[in-house]
Amino acid sequence: MAMSRQGMLVKLRPSRPWRIGPPSGERDRVDLIYHSDTLYSAITHSMRLLGRLEYWLETTARAEGSSPIRFTSMYPYFGDTLYCTPPRHIWPPAPSVRVPYSGARFVPMSLVESIFAGKPLQDDRWNVDGASQCLVPSGKSGPFRVAVRRSAAVDRWTGASHPHETACIEFGPKSGLWFAVAFDDAFTRDQWSESLRGAIRLLADSGFGGERSRGWGRAHAPEFRDGVLPQMIYKGAAGASTVNWLLSLVVPAQGDDVEWDRGSYHATVRGGHIDSSSGSGAAKKLLTMVAEGSVLFANTLEGSAPDVAPDGFAHPVYRAGWAFSLAVPAEVPRQMETVTPAPMDAADAKEEAAQEELSDETGIPDDVEQESTDISHLDLDAPVGVDYATETEELPREIPTTDEELERLEMDDNGGPDDDVAPPLHDPGPMEPPFSEPSDMSPFDPDGVPGEGDDNDGEGEQPPGPNPDEKDPVE
Repeated sequence: MAMSRQGMLVKLRPSRPWRIGPPSGERDRVDLIYHSDTLYSAITHSMRLLGRLEYWLETTARAEGSSPIRFTSMYPYFGDTLYCTPPRHIWPPAPSVRVPYSGARFVPMSLVESIFAGKPLQDDRWNVDGASQCLVPSGKSGPFRVAVRRSAAVDRWTGASHPHETACIEFGPKSGLWFAVAFDDAFTRDQWSESLRGAIRLLADSGFGGERSRGWGRAHAPEFRDGVLPQMIYKGAAGASTVNWLLSLVVPAQGDDVEWDRGSYHATVRGGHIDSSSGSGAAKKLLTMVAEGSVLFANTLEGSAPDVAPDGFAHPVYRAGWAFSLAVPAEVPRQMETVTPAPMDAADAKEEAAQEELSDETGIPDDVEQESTDISHLDLDAPVGVDYATETEELPREIPTTDEELERLEMDDNGGPDDDVAPPLHDPGPMEPPFSEPSDMSPFDPDGVPGEGDDNDGEGEQPPGPNPDEKDPVE
């Protein structure tokens, strides 16, 4: 999908926690990406509820060649900043003493544009938020965090309780998830734009992912924006059409001439279970897919949607693996700056001679630079922390000679002279949440929605709509 196409940008602002089940299925873990194949599956189930399933499958999964409608995976956003999985051939950059860039799973799209423009990274401007694995501006928190909610299933017959923990994603103010939809042409966009908006609104009301009976996975009214791709999401330098940066999971088609000995890519194995009126619970066939952020060299990269239904199943089950990719440069441009010193005037020469004379008297090399501190970027209202590595204690002017003087030096009113600089040994208690600004997007009461499976942890009646994460639906 290297050429310009008609597109739609969708931004979801969650109103409750979300649970994106990990491949392992563990309840105390979550996945941080709502993958493109799961998104297609969820929209397919919404089309079934809207009465357009057969027409939708004929247009997409059963179409000759590749699908004319493609989806990216869901990525986080904060305000107007769209995060993404960075291209693997340029990320992580050179190791930095200050910023662990290799720990950032998501970076701002604008930063990727700057890197391809040849602009160097400024370490003092960035930090990796460990809770969300996002590269954020220094002093800022990430757009979301992973939390664990505790609940218990209660046996109504015996009264016995079975406590358990479930991991979820909590979003901060002005944060959420975004994805893009690409149409091959204006005719396809006009034909399916309104139906897609209706399907996405239905999912926002009923929920994405797991634990939907507890109200998880819901979002406020989605924000839609029509335009031309990739300009809507990426305005950076465009490279050759053979260099494809993937924003979706991909299963290359037989006609895709991928040069596997080049590029930088990562593979993932996708599985899941079937949720269908013809039979639910059967395991899908495992399928290896190329992961988001991979960079593939290929003249043609369309992708495919293979059938992953178990042998003898009543109907095909499609795994969406169409390529949503952006054409990017094959490498980062290298810019070398040469600084020529200006000619020295008489006053500067005299000052330098004086500095050399002073250096000879003190023994300090004259090439040692004086450190200066720029405080223009500091937040003067922020609390000042203690740097235990650099704080020192003033020593007495005279060396103590008697045991009584030594005892007064070693002991103070609190029991020791090092109490002021030693880090606390007791448990500091729970960490402060990264989101201090209250808003309507703050996490809700962890007890869940009253009347929706409170006493049995989501085992009650499930609200209408698909459940693509707990049991992967027909794709």
